[in-house]
Amino acid sequence: MKRETKKSNNEIKKSINKDNKIKNEEKKPLVNTINLKLSFIYSLIGGVFASLSSVCGKVALDSQFLSQFISSDNIELITRAISIGSIFICTTMQWRYAAKGMDLANSTLTSTVITTSSNFFFTAFFGWLFFKEQLSFKWWIGAFFIMFGLFLMNADQDKIETNQKSDKLKKKD
Repeated sequence: MKRETKKSNNEIKKSINKDNKIKNEEKKPLVNTINLKLSFIYSLIGGVFASLSSVCGKVALDSQFLSQFISSDNIELITRAISIGSIFICTTMQWRYAAKGMDLANSTLTSTVITTSSNFFFTAFFGWLFFKEQLSFKWWIGAFFIMFGLFLMNADQDKIETNQKSDKLKKKD
C-alpha cells in the first residue's frame, strides 16, 4: 500500500512538473515579445540621449548660438560648463539604455542599428528645432534608405524567430 502511495505521489509530482513546464513554455513567447518591445524602446531612448549629447556639444562650442540668448561673458561660461557636464550625463544615459536594449534583444546588431538610426533622426530633428538647420532632399533619401533597411532587418528577424519556433515544435513531436 505504501509503495503504491509513493508511486502515485511520484506520478502526481511528475504530472505537475510536466504541466508547469508546458505552462512555462507557453509563457516564453509572450516574455520574448515583451523583451523585444522593451529592447526597441531602450534602444530608441539611447539614441535620443546620444542626440541630446550632440546638442549639448554644439551649445557648448557654438558661441554664435549662445550670443542669441546670453549677453554676459560670465553667464556664457557657466552655460558652457553646464553644457559640457550635460554631454557626460547624456552620453552615460545613452550607453546605459543602449546596453539595456542589447541585453533584451535577440541580436545586439538589431539594438545597435536602432540606437544609431534613432540618434541620426533625433539629431536632425533637434538641429532643425534648436539651430534652424535645413534638411536637404539627399538627407530625406538617406533617411528613407535607413528606414527601409530597418524594416528589412526586422522582417528578417521575424522569419528567424518563426523558423526557431517551428524547429522546436518539430523536436517535441
